[in-house]
Amino acid sequence: MKAKISRQELSVLLGDGEALLKALEEAEILSSGPLSQEEVEDALVAYTLHRELDVNLPGVEVILRLRRELIRTRAQVRELLQLLASRSSPPEGGGGSP
Repeated sequence: MKAKISRQELSVLLGDGEALLKALEEAEILSSGPLSQEEVEDALVAYTLHRELDVNLPGVEVILRLRRELIRTRAQVRELLQLLASRSSPPEGGGGSP
């Protein structure tokens, strides 16, 4: 089980992040309880987008959703490549050409 972090701990980590965290919770981007590793990563990305790049919250929400989809797609591609690699490996102890 992965460790969770409280909203207060994340707020301290972000510095002046309490208002942003509250807005992210209201937009249902983050949960109100302890945050998973993925939610902490989302909060850090959201903080960078919103505070440093001036992206509005609806934009942050879209970017985070697309980021999650990209991460899932990459994992699926990795699994498919592993499956293909295991199927294309010649069997051990024979099966070579004469």
